Amino acid sequence: MSETCTKCFLHEHTKHQFLKGSGDFGLAKLAIFVDQPNFMDDKRGRYFVSEGADLLRHLLARMGLKPMDYVLAYTLCCCAGKKLPGKKADRLAIVQACTEYRLATLQNMPNLKAIVALGSVSSEAFTFRTAIGETEGCDWFAMEPAVRELGIDNIWVAYSMGYLLEKPSETPSVYRVLWRAAEQAGLNPVETKIQPYNWNI
Repeated sequence: MSETCTKCFLHEHTKHQFLKGSGDFGLAKLAIFVDQPNFMDDKRGRYFVSEGADLLRHLLARMGLKPMDYVLAYTLCCCAGKKLPGKKADRLAIVQACTEYRLATLQNMPNLKAIVALGSVSSEAFTFRTAIGETEGCDWFAMEPAVRELGIDNIWVAYSMGYLLEKPSETPSVYRVLWRAAEQAGLNPVETKIQPYNWNI
């Protein structure tokens, strides 16, 4: 994929461009999309190095999933920060600009069985719904025809990791969504004893 994408204005405000996911594409059965790279990811020029990414990996490890079981990907490939337009039509134009990269991630996963959308932007991209409070914890119809052509008819929706860092009390609900998605993917999650997450990092 190109590293000089200019499909939307976000490339003008980001230091690095993230155009692919992170994980074992050949083996992974679960795809997890987060809204966008955050400031720390963009500053370091590396995939999923933020505190939110650490929390996500912690939750997945707690249910016994290994890195080869899932792919982590960005719904928006550039760090948007607070620059996303307020108008839905303008925001959707940016979401659509990254469509080919999202689809490329999924098409390169021959064993894909389930998709999780974490955050309002990810939810909007896959289900056309943005109100996480109304959609969280459920699986919703995949609105993108190309996604359904891959055999995925439903998308699991949950709060973003950034939201959990601000409101840890919502962690159990997100954990349940990830668990159910892992079950759908045939990964057979099992509660695993690991060190508690350090919320004071």
